[in-house]
Formats: sequence, structure tokens, C-alpha cells
Amino acid sequence: MIWDAAGRLLEAGTAGAGAALQGQLLAGVHQARLRALNRLAAATTRVVSAVRAARADDASFSLPGLTADLLEVLSVAHAVSTGTGDPSVWRGTARTVYSGVGGLRLAGLCLEPVISSAGYAGVVVWLTDAEGRMWSVSDVKPGDAERVMSSAAGPVAVGETGLSHRDLSRAGMIMSSATANPDGRLGSGSGVRAVRAAGVGWTEPQLLDRFGTLNADTGAANAGDHRPRLLALTVCGDDRNALLAVDDQGQGVRLVGPVGDQHRIHRDNLRLLAAKPGLRMLAIARPPTGDVNGFAAPARFLGLPGTLELIAVGGGDLRLPAGLGGRADLGFDRLSSRFLRPSGPPPPFPATGEVTDPLLAYRRRLERVVSGGRRTLSVPGVPREVRSEAAMLRRDQLATASVLLERLLDAAQPAERDVFGRLATETGGDLARAWLAAGTYQRELLAAPF
Repeated sequence: MIWDAAGRLLEAGTAGAGAALQGQLLAGVHQARLRALNRLAAATTRVVSAVRAARADDASFSLPGLTADLLEVLSVAHAVSTGTGDPSVWRGTARTVYSGVGGLRLAGLCLEPVISSAGYAGVVVWLTDAEGRMWSVSDVKPGDAERVMSSAAGPVAVGETGLSHRDLSRAGMIMSSATANPDGRLGSGSGVRAVRAAGVGWTEPQLLDRFGTLNADTGAANAGDHRPRLLALTVCGDDRNALLAVDDQGQGVRLVGPVGDQHRIHRDNLRLLAAKPGLRMLAIARPPTGDVNGFAAPARFLGLPGTLELIAVGGGDLRLPAGLGGRADLGFDRLSSRFLRPSGPPPPFPATGEVTDPLLAYRRRLERVVSGGRRTLSVPGVPREVRSEAAMLRRDQLATASVLLERLLDAAQPAERDVFGRLATETGGDLARAWLAAGTYQRELLAAPF
């Protein structure tokens, strides 16, 4: 059911995905949950939420994000229908599995607001242990942006600390019989014991030594790993709503904030920091949540500075009020220019020159099908443009991409009919299969090590 509904979404595009088609997708979600196809149900739910955001002109809508989620839906649906791959992988899990991790001595790092397009909101507290591993305590439940502040002030459900999430982000916690999932999220089972402990300032030696360069933590650079990274950076300036910064080795990074009007404080803080070139700072940042499955700008593929989502800043040239404990959570604490005192001239941001993305036209064709449907490839004049783009891919030594783009174009053309107006060939699912093949190729190519 979901495969057919997702195929119809590609046929019509988001512009034609009305209530009936959305209802078919949600009915598929229900069927998937009944059959314990949890990964498929979760991805389809995200697709429906994104389609609704697109049709409502919501500022949080991301076409690359919807494209990646639709690719996930079709990939898993195809694996389910054909029985290929490991069932434990494409089934997913209904609930996170927690296992014992023993005793922990944790120090709070920062507090991050969460506002999901799937209708969830809350906060995540990030913590670290003596070995430098990252852990988290979260309170994310169904709701809108208004839930974030109440969640931040709400009590931590782990143990008997008596702390709010806001307090825990600047304090510490000692746990016994702790449990956690593979991503480091701490459990709150009845057997878990936790008490409050003193926090550790970012500038204290045992924590300061963990703030390093962009290349220091190779594990954090892995695709799909969205855990925060601790960085020592210097501000260079701004570029199109992004803060440009370099680490001590001169490697550059673009720091951005979450998208949406509900993140106004975060956006204002980012703009204020970008206006202080030369500012040295300690920063906690992570890969953007919208950068999924290789459908965002492929910076690594092109050898360009990467993009991270800035969560919190402190130390360095920041002179923050004592009440903030030496750090500022950019989604909650409003900065002032008097807190920011650059100690030197801004370093140069790495020059990249003119870089041409050979997959730009390819990626845009995939996204246009999601947005406008089959007609984006079948209207007069477009086939010639697409074949020209395929020829350019072939010249750039991307022969597989060229073939897949041409197959997508052929699958989108009007079906042949006989003299009686009946379909001369069976075309059901051709567009979905061609689009899935093209999308899978791009995802795997951009995820490959270079």
C-alpha cells in the first residue's frame, strides 16, 4: 500500500498531494505498524508531515529533507516487498532498546531545543563522562514550539536528582545501574539511580582539553551521526545567514541555526556572533538534522567547508554573566554585544574558488519530481534539457548517473496507447522504480569516502 501511495506522490508531486493521497499514506502507516514495519511507518509519517508543511507554505519545509525521506520510504518498501536485505534492518524498532552501562559520572554540556516537523517538541540535555563519551537526557513528546520552554523547566526523569533539564545542562550527575540506547540516550527505568553532582565548566582543564579541531573526532563525521562535537573556533564573518569560522589548523566551517520562526532567539544570537570577526570561542555543534542521506549540499563531495548546526558557545573571548555559568545555549540564552570581545584580527576563511557541482542538475531533477510530479519531466522542451544534462554527466565521468537520469526521463514520458486509447504497455510503478534507482545512486555516491 505504501509503495503505491508513494508512487502516486511522485506522479502528482506535493502540489497534487491532497487529502486523499495523504490519507492513503497514513493508512499505509497504520498497516505498517500492525505488521511491525516500524522503520517504514516512521519514514512515511515524516513524508506526510513534510507534504503538509509544503502545502501550507511552512518556513520549516525542506525539499531536500522530503526527498530524502521519500527515498527512505521507497527503499524500505522495495526491500519489504522483495524480501531483500536483512529483515532486522528494514523492520526497525518500535521502541528504543536500553541496555545496562554501569555507573557514570556525568557533566552537563548544553541544552538543545527540539521542534520536529513530525509534531514533537521538547529539549535534549547533552552530557559527557570522564572518557569523553557523549550522553543525552531528553524530554521530547507530541506538541508544538510552546512546549520547549516548559520542558526545559520540567524535572529530569532520570533518578532522584531534583534537577530541571535547564539545571542539569550546567550541573553534573552521578548514576548507578545506568541504562542507555546505542545513541547514548539515558534511560529512566525504575532500577536507575542518579543524584545531583557538581558541574564542570568548559574552561576547566578536564573539559577544556576535549575542545579540539574539526578533524579531531573522526567518528562524528560519519554519515548519520548527529551527536555534538566540541570545537575551538575563531569567527571569520558571515555568509548567507551562516557564521564562518576556522579551527586552530585553519580548516573552515559554516555554522548555521535551525530553520523556522520559532528559533528566533537562536537566529539572533548567530547573527550577533557573526558580526564579531576575530572572536575566539569554544563551541558545541553538530551536523544539521536536515542533512540526511546525502540530499543536502554535498560539501565533502566537493571538497568545500562543511556545515554544522551551532548549539552553544562559551569560553574564549566571551565574557558572559555569572548566571550563565560560562556558556550560552543559543536556543535559550540571548547574547549581547557587550559579552563578545574579539581579542585579535579575524583569520582568513579558506578560499575555495569556483567549484562546480557535477551532480547539481541531477539532484535538482530528483527534487523537482518530488515537488511537481511526472509533468516536470514530460512537458515540451524538458526532455531535450535532461538529455543535455545526461551528456554533461557522461563528460564528467559519471556515466552511471547519466544512464539513470535518462531512464528516469523515459519513465516519466506519457504511456503509449493503442488505436482504442488503451495502454499498450504496463507502466505501473515505472516512475517510482526509476526515481528510486537514481536516488539510491546519489545517496551512495555522496556517502562514499573520498
